[in-house]
Amino acid sequence: MVIDDDELTRKALQKLLERRGYDLDIAQSGKEGIEKAVERHHNVALIDIMLPDMNGTDLLRQLKEIDPMMANIMVTGKATVDNAVEALNLGADAFIRKPFKPDELLVTVEDKAAKQIVTSEMTQEKISGFIQGMIKELVVELSSIERDKRSRNMKDLV
Repeated sequence: MVIDDDELTRKALQKLLERRGYDLDIAQSGKEGIEKAVERHHNVALIDIMLPDMNGTDLLRQLKEIDPMMANIMVTGKATVDNAVEALNLGADAFIRKPFKPDELLVTVEDKAAKQIVTSEMTQEKISGFIQGMIKELVVELSSIERDKRSRNMKDLV
């Protein structure tokens, strides 16, 4: 997902990422970015720090609440050390300055997307393992209950 109020930047990022095969949503405000994050999962969000309706770090905070697994890359033309530190402290996965070099941006996006996908798969495997363990425990418990029930029925017959 690309969240940037500058039309030229949005179009450049869209063209660059779609050429690489990414299916992406485009938002021109923080509010629109939040709506798109609620609608569906995104592996990566490119977030402009200066948006018309909210600060990019405020948006980052909200996106982390909506989808903690999504990788967030902050993009800005007005980079300061304070902005970068704040964004990284809030959980941004990377910080890119405008104007960006397309190859560097793609490497960052691909790296964060790959890590997010691996993390998501690991989480799904852990959940699956947990569920399988619970099912085994329930089967053992039900078998025990069934044995106890049969045992009581036998005693009642005697």
